Amino acid sequence: MNEEFLKYDIICKILNDTVKDAKKIAPRTGKKFFYHYTSIAGFLLMMKDIRDKKCYLFPGNTQYQNDANELFEGEKFIGAYIEQKNTRDQTKQLLEKSLNHFSKNVYIACFSSDRDMLEQWKYYGKNCGLSIGFDFNECEGFWKKDAKISDDEVYTRKVEIDTDAITSLITNDDELDFSDADIPMTISYSQKTRKGNNLRPIEVLYTDDEKRKALEYIIKGYDNDIKKLGLIDSDKSKEIYYNNIIASFIPICKNNYFAHEKESRLLFFPTNDTPMLYREKGSRILPYFKCTIVNKDKDKLPIKSVTVGPGANQNLVFNAVINMIEGTESGRFYSETICEKSLKKILGK
Repeated sequence: MNEEFLKYDIICKILNDTVKDAKKIAPRTGKKFFYHYTSIAGFLLMMKDIRDKKCYLFPGNTQYQNDANELFEGEKFIGAYIEQKNTRDQTKQLLEKSLNHFSKNVYIACFSSDRDMLEQWKYYGKNCGLSIGFDFNECEGFWKKDAKISDDEVYTRKVEIDTDAITSLITNDDELDFSDADIPMTISYSQKTRKGNNLRPIEVLYTDDEKRKALEYIIKGYDNDIKKLGLIDSDKSKEIYYNNIIASFIPICKNNYFAHEKESRLLFFPTNDTPMLYREKGSRILPYFKCTIVNKDKDKLPIKSVTVGPGANQNLVFNAVINMIEGTESGRFYSETICEKSLKKILGK
């Protein structure tokens, strides 16, 4: 995100709380699934290791997506908000700095709250698309180069930080290791953990009213949020906070025209220890990386459902999907994973 980054999981938690407040979303009861739409080719790549109880997401860089204005809505909205502020207002200055600091090195994986959406199926035409359902409360993700999915994972992260921020960014639970550090500008620390990152999809903001409320929630929430983040209140902490939160706010803003998509996004800000991959997308080259998804219960699959969209070979694709899921330990997990056919019809197909 930037050289003085905050903890990924906490940033996503703050953004989730922000969006819920802006949209006036009541606390949810029961399960909430998120559905990723993909082609048959994409599905096979995601599921190639499903028999090992893991699947993959491939977050792509927002600058190279289908919509060239993917980040424009958020930047435009903050720019307009800044113009309304008094010139000497500290919030205005912090927002301006954050906007100028924004690197656009943001990677996203997209989901919908609707598992069977006609607008999504139309994208695949006569070919069947598929939607894959996840319950991210049960899952965790690994995408670092040295991530090991085991019960005794030990890994080291190098962090470039300002010396004034050392005491505020490192928690008491971390073991400092200065053996290969270039003091005072670099520190290394190790953490013992089995867990990867918790994954928290953030609902997209469509209307200007939602965006305004969310941005004001972020501004007003600083005093409470820095306590969650373990930061000491200072001008430097405010700058770090705004840089991180605004970098996360911009990618969840879209034009209201797309509200029917009911989209949520997983946001990623890869660092140097995230192996980058590249593939063709249309007439462009799309940078992306592989995120391994596993269930926190190692005996369960990371997916909850597969829906096969309308298309010429819907029945054949559906039967193959069932065969794939049933193949996980002789069908042991089939009863836990719902496989369905879309009942939607694409006009003229």
